[in-house]
Amino acid sequence: MNLVASWCFIVSGQRSVTADKIRLYWRVERLEESEEVRMKKADEAALEIYRQKYAVFRHLDALRWQIPTFTLGAGSLLLAFAAEPNKPPARWSFFVFAFLALFSSFAVYRVRKGIHKNHAALDAAARVVGDRNIPKPSRFGATWWLSVILVLAALTSLALGVLK
Repeated sequence: MNLVASWCFIVSGQRSVTADKIRLYWRVERLEESEEVRMKKADEAALEIYRQKYAVFRHLDALRWQIPTFTLGAGSLLLAFAAEPNKPPARWSFFVFAFLALFSSFAVYRVRKGIHKNHAALDAAARVVGDRNIPKPSRFGATWWLSVILVLAALTSLALGVLK
């Protein structure tokens, strides 16, 4: 029965099974639409969470390489310009570089922890979206080795500062 015929049944005051069926059909249709809208919003929300977690991963991954680069660059400049002409660098410059390297090692350690923590959330969000290829970060990966190298550089710098 079309819409005009159902309107005539409703306006004329005749209660019929057809008018009740149309009302029920409209309610079911609205419920289905609202369910589809809810599912679409849930899918969009899951995809947005996945995008944000992946952006955090990319940020942390870039940061883990920028910290040692900054440390070694700033330390090289410090040691180069802290020296007088034809003399070795000043004693204080070794201590400053050691502090910078230890601080950077701690920062790289925190980035490593952030990568591992973000991996759990990224993996969960990826599974909701349908991405099953998120690699697990290794326990002794590049970030761990960067931390070790920075600690060794700091200890070497401290030893040079003390022995000078």
